[in-house]
Amino acid sequence: MKFFTSFKTTQKQTLNLTQKQDIVLLGSCFSENMESRFIESGFRCTSNPFGVIYNPISLSVLLELIATKSPLPELSIIPIQNEFSSLLTHSLFRADTKKNLQLKFEKAATILHGSPKVYVITLGTAWVYHHSETELDVANCHKLDNTQFSKRLLSLNAVNQAISNICNSIKQINSANQIIFTLSPVRHLRDGFVENQMSKSLLHLGVQQILETFRFHYFPSYEIMMDELRDYRFYESDLIHPNKQAIDHIWAYFTDFYMNKSTQNIASEILSYYQLKRHQVLSQHPDLIKSHENKVRQIKEELITKYPYLLLD
Repeated sequence: MKFFTSFKTTQKQTLNLTQKQDIVLLGSCFSENMESRFIESGFRCTSNPFGVIYNPISLSVLLELIATKSPLPELSIIPIQNEFSSLLTHSLFRADTKKNLQLKFEKAATILHGSPKVYVITLGTAWVYHHSETELDVANCHKLDNTQFSKRLLSLNAVNQAISNICNSIKQINSANQIIFTLSPVRHLRDGFVENQMSKSLLHLGVQQILETFRFHYFPSYEIMMDELRDYRFYESDLIHPNKQAIDHIWAYFTDFYMNKSTQNIASEILSYYQLKRHQVLSQHPDLIKSHENKVRQIKEELITKYPYLLLD
């Protein structure tokens, strides 16, 4: 007897990832869930260098600044707890002076330039907050008084334009860059149950309408979570965020979508190395601890000899 529906797609996948490629993860907190899976599969991975960004407008603004090598707009910089951050970034992206914040932004932006990369963009919500004084749509409200903001749901045209701008900027950074879009499986229930569905629907429709124009790829994280994993045992205790079991399941689909058997086999070897490295030696005997460290070092050296392009911790 079958107790659940398995996810199926008619999409033909034309992207094959290998450990020789650089991965850039941008968007919602689900990006950070994926980061550790990429790293432990042997990929060089950069995740949210400007912090978690939930809406497509903020992502498009940041990527345009990066593509044009522009600094953060002065009016976006605000003081926070004796430091400075920007309304265009997450509140964790901060520095002790405005100058150092700009330098930090420039350094983070530099990471995205150079050799071609694969961008995995995770869109979280189509709800945005508008800062009245600066007239900026913000990435984060930085715990400022809520009277300073107004909230609105993006129109489909605005979502389409933001996604188009994201793609244009990524291609401007390097025309050989490749893009995978996905919707975060995290429901934004603070907006409301109906409002969350409206938001996800707009993002989904926007991605699908722009997909053919830019020939990017779409990975169905949200659909897998909502259809195949539609049970609260796949959620954290907050009943909103996917738990480890769910994320591992979605990652398994991702590897089947975008990695051939050779890449998956290499990933398995590297995962075994990281699992051994994480292993805690229960004995306090120095010889046993030293033996374990030597074994970890030996396997690392063997992997790098076998696959010289790897960067292992």
